[in-house]
Amino acid sequence: MCVAATTLVGGGCGNGLVPVNGSLMVDGKPAMAGARVFFSPKGNTRPADGWVTADGLFSLKTMNKPGAMPGDYAVTFTNSTESIPKPGTELTPVNGDPPKDWMAHLALVTKFLENPPIGPGWIPKVYAEHSKTPLKHTVARGGNKATFEIESTPVKAGAAK
Repeated sequence: MCVAATTLVGGGCGNGLVPVNGSLMVDGKPAMAGARVFFSPKGNTRPADGWVTADGLFSLKTMNKPGAMPGDYAVTFTNSTESIPKPGTELTPVNGDPPKDWMAHLALVTKFLENPPIGPGWIPKVYAEHSKTPLKHTVARGGNKATFEIESTPVKAGAAK
């Protein structure tokens, strides 16, 4: 597994957020569009997340605002769920509950994420679990680029690659 981070020069916003853009490669190719990127803070900052585009790129947001707070993070990824067909009805709650077809869809998504496919191009579950992910990233005060290259068959803990 190879993890690289390159610092860019840039300014922050008045809200303490700095720009963080990056890329996710799986087996040397861009990750599937719709994969989720999640930065879980190690200190007193807020989590940030983003979604991978078809070219493997992502931009982080914190509470729906562009950027992330400077600090250390554990990084997790989940596979895209875009291949799971969405119901034909709108997601409009009825009496506070989502429509039944959406509840069935959410059950399929949950099952998919709990037991992701195994094979080329798929993100292994170890990268989706905060307590197990080997991936870390430090967001610099001026913002930075976060580049991740992972394999669909993760390197076992303690093994060199």
